[in-house]
Order: sequence, then structure tokens, then C-alpha cells
Amino acid sequence: MRTIGNRSYNLLFIDSNVISEIVHNGNINSSDFFNYSLENNAIVCFSFYNILEIRNGYKERWEKFLEFFSMFPCAVIKPYWQIILDEVDSYDKESGELYHELYPIFNHFSALGKNSTYHFKKWIDEVLDLAKDSLKYEQTIFMKTMNYFNSRRDLSEERVKKEFAKRMQIEKLDPMLMKKSTSNRLFENMKLPSINVLFYSFFHRYAYLKRELKISDINDIAISACTPYIDAIITEKYQSQVLLEILHKMKLSEIKIFKVSSFFIGKDFPAIVTDK
Repeated sequence: MRTIGNRSYNLLFIDSNVISEIVHNGNINSSDFFNYSLENNAIVCFSFYNILEIRNGYKERWEKFLEFFSMFPCAVIKPYWQIILDEVDSYDKESGELYHELYPIFNHFSALGKNSTYHFKKWIDEVLDLAKDSLKYEQTIFMKTMNYFNSRRDLSEERVKKEFAKRMQIEKLDPMLMKKSTSNRLFENMKLPSINVLFYSFFHRYAYLKRELKISDINDIAISACTPYIDAIITEKYQSQVLLEILHKMKLSEIKIFKVSSFFIGKDFPAIVTDK
């Protein structure tokens, strides 16, 4: 749980598939879903990558998305590189522990907000305009990463680790990360969990998918960086399986991973456990 204002909430992350089912396809009843979030004391979260995916790929859903999520409390999660930098800033090099638990929220919103900073639709239009060059640069990194690995599908895991840190520019974020990458120790430290989730989410796709990587895969990988700091995640079947494997490996099984189909009309929604 995370404290927002003077209350504690479960963070419930939803991906683009869930958003589409709510605002467009209709397989998830919107009222039932948000009643569920209230009953589970949860704030619905999504990422900049989900926002871009809907705006750029599903224009007919964009206005519905903005209108709908401006009526309910929600939050936008920090981008992957900011989560990594927050981990580095909180990392005690002597003990190898984090000073404090990372806060993954970039901004949160309410229909009762008194200015545009706390109103989702007004805020996101302004931010996307201000950050358009940064977001474009980030998507260029994702595209180059995808193209590099699509042309080299037979690399060893150790080589993939080195090249992934380089192509996603993780090692450039901080000298400590560069040092660990150079000595092949970047993905061995579970005290920087977002980096490990990023890599293993990528490597599962690289090693096991019988098709070329897509830009949507890289977006999903970037989104996964927030996983260690979320209480529950709703996503599509493949991503849910990947995250369950990763969290088991990292001994973070208390984080709940749900398939989007578990929230379709007529289903009994799974509860978010709050005794963490």
C-alpha cells in the first residue's frame, strides 16, 4: 500500500488491454470495475506507455479514455528510467539495501481536484505536449532496441544482458549502473528490483517467443519496471504468466497478478490482499 494525501491505498495497475475493455470493447463493466477498486481500497494506475499506445494506436478510444478516467481517481506511474534512478538514489552502497520504499507514482488525479494539476484530462494534454520530444526520443530507443535484437536472435543470456543494458541506455543513467554493467553484475542485484524485472521480462520474449519482437513488447517491458512497487496488476494472459514467473524468482509473490479475462462481465473479481 502507498500513502496518497493522508490515506493509504493499494495500487492497482491496469494495462492498455484493460483500458480498451473498459472504454471500448465493453467486456469489463466500468461501474463494476470501479466499485471493485473502491471495495479493495485501490487507486487505478497506468503508465505513460499505455497512454501513448492508446493515443497513437487507438484514436477512436482516446477521447473516451480521457473522459472516463477524468471521472474517477487514478494515477500515472513514473517511466522506467525514473524508477531506476529512484532506486539508485535510495541505494545504500555499503549495506546494499534501499533507504526507503520507493514511491512509484508520477502524479495522481481526482475529479474533485481544484486545478489542472489534479485533473487527468487537463493535465495529460499539457504534459504530452511539453514532453513530446522526450517521449519521441524514448520511443526511438525502444525501436532501436527492438531492431537490434530482432536481427540477433541467437545471443547468449550473458550477451543479451550486456546489450540490453546498453541499448535501453540503463547503464548511462548512473555511474554505479555503468560499473555494474561493465563487470556483468547489473542484473545480479535483487536490491534493484526494477532492473531485474525489466531484463527478465525482455529475455523471456527474446528467448521463447517464436516471432519478431514488436514495439508493443518493448513498451510492455518498460511498463514492467514498476511491478515491484505495485500491489496488483491486471494484464493480458502472456504478460501475466511472465510476471508470475519473474516474481516467483525474485521472491515477490505477494504482488498479485490477474488476467484481464478475470474481470469480464459475469466473473467474480479476485480480491486484492491487503495484509502486506
